[in-house]
Amino acid sequence: MNEFTPIGCIFIDPTKWLAGAQQAGIACHTTGQLMKRDEREYIELERLSVEIRKFMAETRKLKTEEEKMRRESMLYPFAVSAGLVTALVALFTFLSR
Repeated sequence: MNEFTPIGCIFIDPTKWLAGAQQAGIACHTTGQLMKRDEREYIELERLSVEIRKFMAETRKLKTEEEKMRRESMLYPFAVSAGLVTALVALFTFLSR
């Protein structure tokens, strides 16, 4: 175990790990590169999370607007009929005097 060090999912000799891995066609990353990649992945995940939350808020806003429009469209015929009845009553009252 002393002569081999685990890197990722493979065990290699630490003195030859870069050259051997490059010859084998294995992509090697130093610890700094892994940290940068992890940071980039974390930042990307955070960005996606923020975007998802933004879309969820927009969806809630649109659903609320839809409910408002539905309520207004259901009440509109009642408002029109009430206005028509009021106008007719006023007309008959004016003509009967």
